Amino acid sequence: MTFGVDISRGPEAGPHDTPATPLATPLATPMAAPMAAPVATGPEWRVAEGLTDYPSALAEMRSHVAAIRAGEAGERVWLVEHPPLYTAGTSSTPEGLV
Repeated sequence: MTFGVDISRGPEAGPHDTPATPLATPLATPMAAPMAAPVATGPEWRVAEGLTDYPSALAEMRSHVAAIRAGEAGERVWLVEHPPLYTAGTSSTPEGLV
């Protein structure tokens, strides 16, 4: 026999305030066969060896974004190092450069 709790008294009733009552049907039924675990999917991981020049990295990123938008590629985590460079940002002015 499966038992449930009568919750008709509202949320202020404590778990021990209401006696357990038999349910008409069980809460769970045994499964005929175990289900396979879902396959976890995630982003592609790529690690670049050595330095990658910035224009090449930027072109590759833009190309990959276009492929994602077209439904031809999935997300990617790309660990890349490029030579040092200075980025001023979109709100910079020539007067602000040192």
